[in-house]
Amino acid sequence: MEAGSAAVARVAGLYTYRFLLVTTRYPRFLLRYPFIRSPADAGPYHRVLRAYDTALRNETLDKDLVALVERIPHAFCENAVDVIRATANQRPNASRRTLPSYRDYYSDSDAALVADRDQFFTDEFGYRF
Repeated sequence: MEAGSAAVARVAGLYTYRFLLVTTRYPRFLLRYPFIRSPADAGPYHRVLRAYDTALRNETLDKDLVALVERIPHAFCENAVDVIRATANQRPNASRRTLPSYRDYYSDSDAALVADRDQFFTDEFGYRF
């Protein structure tokens, strides 16, 4: 589905659109019809139609993986937590970011636009500009 063909693309930002597209059951139905008329409208539909129960964040990936394994240990090998912790410090940081914070990549007007149009996404994960 192309961003321009979805009703939500006219009222929500890219982060919200992409997140709903990959994490919501029946996204073609939800995103094509005008159920979501503002960024705030995404929340109620997402709560009912979301297709996941756990989110893993890049910025806290190891901690989130350990919590997931501890919550449903039967789904993982016996030493999964040990493997996660042992490899956590071995991964190189692939980021080539030159500025100290993601906030530094946004002008004030861009930050205001993201905060407005991606309100659902930023609220869902507690991100702030």
